[in-house]
Amino acid sequence: MPEVLLGPQIKFWRDRMESADIADIYYPAFLSNGERTAEYPDLKPGEKVRLRFINASASTYFWMDFGSGNPIVVSSDGVDVQAVAKDRFLFAIAETYDVIVTIPNGQLEIIATAQDGSGHTTIHLGSGQPYPAKIIDRPDKIEMMQQMSKMDMKMGGTGNDRKQKEKHSRSLDAKDGMKMEMKAGEMKMNQEQMPKMNMPMHNKSEMMQKRQR
Repeated sequence: MPEVLLGPQIKFWRDRMESADIADIYYPAFLSNGERTAEYPDLKPGEKVRLRFINASASTYFWMDFGSGNPIVVSSDGVDVQAVAKDRFLFAIAETYDVIVTIPNGQLEIIATAQDGSGHTTIHLGSGQPYPAKIIDRPDKIEMMQQMSKMDMKMGGTGNDRKQKEKHSRSLDAKDGMKMEMKAGEMKMNQEQMPKMNMPMHNKSEMMQKRQR
């Protein structure tokens, strides 16, 4: 394991966190309407087409990239939204987006790349000169781990938390004069400084009668 990665990896193990992982399952192919490359050559230049993208995957996010067509997102999960021009966006599981594109004087390419860079699927609209989309590069997982380790995440009460609390141990003086010591997540009160409680004493028979009621 490279030295540059060893420190962040040890920190992940210490904090009981998984490494920077995007996809746990390998898929041999990604499909659009059942095809690795879906072709729609009959569309003519200048036509405006409303496309509905549905991420029907089980565990994969996709980067959507448009080679041309001035794509405008007009709906999200079946709800109309304020139109916004987006030629690239990240597409989550079970999300639905409606996008209006204008067919260029040629073939418009749309590529959906798996977020971990393990594969992609392609759509071609129209015919003629290609307007290629981009296949998104694989993410740098080492850099991701380094960035995440700098965030100093805490997952539950690990041994690392105790060290942090011991380092920042302090005494707090309450308004009523009690001294509370906070160390390693425990709060202790000095018995001598506890305020006297003015509670009337009852004989044992009266207390037993109250409990039996």
